Amino acid sequence: GMRFVVRIFSDDLNMVNEVVGRDSYGIAQMQLPDTPHIVDIGANIGTFSAWIKKLYPQAELIAYEPHPDNVMLLRRNAPFAAIHPEAVAGAEGEVNIEPTGHSSALKLAQTGIAVRAVTLKQALEPFAVVDLLKVDIEGSEHEVFSSATLDTMQKVRQAIIEVHKDEEREWFEQFFGQCGFSYHWDKDLLIAK
Repeated sequence: GMRFVVRIFSDDLNMVNEVVGRDSYGIAQMQLPDTPHIVDIGANIGTFSAWIKKLYPQAELIAYEPHPDNVMLLRRNAPFAAIHPEAVAGAEGEVNIEPTGHSSALKLAQTGIAVRAVTLKQALEPFAVVDLLKVDIEGSEHEVFSSATLDTMQKVRQAIIEVHKDEEREWFEQFFGQCGFSYHWDKDLLIAK
């Protein structure tokens, strides 16, 4: 019963199958309030946001996606979300992302498309409590969390972080442990409460 606008000759359909068909983030098993506050960082074309809205129709969502090509589809697939066409990074300012728009693997780069960046603290500011924070930013997650404070993290009740570098797993375990979270791994996803 869900419909998505996707690009041909891209991995968009695979992403829909992974996020919705296989529920790769485990959303169907999560316990969230009836009206959860959710922040989707690395929203891509809106697959996760649309899936969570279907499961939690009263959800309030904020979606961050820096790539202009993806933002066009994000607006169509998740029109209910407060969409921010910005990157979330370790510092506020301007960053470059890879220019390829037909990929879910957009990364920060030395050259490419210049976009505005905000910090995790700024991304979470609209909500007093964030019931679910989802971060899938293709390898930049360490930069984002290494600049996050305990005050910022105390707003978060649950988090799903895709950690792309195996050598950073121990750092994430220590960081989330120090912030008072219990956590477990599901492949490359850190699931923290």
